[in-house]
Amino acid sequence: MTEPAAPQVDFALPAQLARVSREAALTELAGGIAHEINQPLSAIATYAQACVRMLAGPAPDLQEIQAALQQITDQALRAGDAIRSVRHQVGSKPSQRDAANLNDLVAGVALLITPELQRERLGLVLELETDLQQVHVNRLGVQQLLLDLLRNAADALVDAQHGDRQIQLGTRHGDGDTVEVFVRDRGHGVAAELRERLFHPFFSTRRTGAGLGLAIAKSLARSQGGTLLYRPNAPAGAEFYLSLPVHHKEVQT
Repeated sequence: MTEPAAPQVDFALPAQLARVSREAALTELAGGIAHEINQPLSAIATYAQACVRMLAGPAPDLQEIQAALQQITDQALRAGDAIRSVRHQVGSKPSQRDAANLNDLVAGVALLITPELQRERLGLVLELETDLQQVHVNRLGVQQLLLDLLRNAADALVDAQHGDRQIQLGTRHGDGDTVEVFVRDRGHGVAAELRERLFHPFFSTRRTGAGLGLAIAKSLARSQGGTLLYRPNAPAGAEFYLSLPVHHKEVQT
């Protein structure tokens, strides 16, 4: 029995994954952009109505009107920035999906993330099931999702500053006709009262977080026909896992 070939480093992969991440972010930004634009638009309407009322009065205060007009300008620029940020991330081509070996994808991500983890003095343990069926996915999309989850796990361990400094990355058989890939850490985990909001856009458990990482990962999972789920890790920490349907070859007649 021949040994499988060792995975090779693809030096173009980081740039490709960055593009996939930007495209996936659009899905979540489209859901949250209404919230971001609604605030400045509401402020513009409020200040414009105030200007109308002041100008209709017997002795308009020009300084107050000027201040209101400046607020209108500032809020319009804010709304424009939000729109430009979305347009900047627009991808021109839909992602393509094909049959893939999940273990190969995981091994490639491990090679890519290991230097980052080593800089933080974190370890990575691979636990790969050997007899998995293939999946039908966009390879870059799955790898970007895994990178996002691994970086979240690394953040959790760096913030914790104690305990097990290793992240587990692995594959396994799922329920029914599915396979799973998981990322597991022993950081602080997620409080029970926060778990329902975990994948919502603009929600973050970190004070400095923008709240898009897990929402983007959830969108990437859906784009692969899969589901991204969370469960607490015992005795501490978190496990995020992607469940994917296995790929069935079409029978030629």
